[in-house]
Amino acid sequence: MKTRIIYFIYNFFYEPIFNFIYLIKWKIYGKKLFKKDGKNHQIMYVSLIHGGGLARHVSDLTEGLKTNYAIWIIRKNRWIYHINGSNRSIFRYPETMTLSEVISEINPSVIHIHQLSETLWEIPHIPLDKCVITLHDVYYVCPHYFMTECLGTRFCHPSLCSKEWREQMHSILQQCKCIIAPSTAIKEIILFYYPDIEEKIIIIEHGI
Repeated sequence: MKTRIIYFIYNFFYEPIFNFIYLIKWKIYGKKLFKKDGKNHQIMYVSLIHGGGLARHVSDLTEGLKTNYAIWIIRKNRWIYHINGSNRSIFRYPETMTLSEVISEINPSVIHIHQLSETLWEIPHIPLDKCVITLHDVYYVCPHYFMTECLGTRFCHPSLCSKEWREQMHSILQQCKCIIAPSTAIKEIILFYYPDIEEKIIIIEHGI
């Protein structure tokens, strides 16, 4: 009974009220930040997940760059984090706005993609010519992240994965500015499937 009461309070009072506050902050305070940050010193991270090692990696990057750059982090469900020096803010952009409109308003110099959603709905909304992509795993080869075959236990093979998936991923990697691999092993796997993007890949270990 207690759990039901807490669930009811959260869903019908707490969450709607705080969502409303974050939306108002975006409409009023967010507009001021676009002008204040300066258009030539902004980095946007796209990481459509919550928690885990990848979120920690983005946090480490933010800590290292926040004194020289204004940082914007886009997460799933329309949440946006803004960090500039010691100043931090959280927003939620309206459902009526597209991701294209959000990126256009902020107008970052660099967009650093860490994780896309599995449906890839956001790709048409991201200017890939501004993008750096970090390959945290083999997601750009296999949507199951670690090359486990879609039907169960067999190891992945080019003939087993979706050809359409690889064609779309290849197109994304071809259009971006730079690709970061955390290890030589990941780089070699990616180049096995997409050898024409070798000049774009550099190796930078996680945490650096």
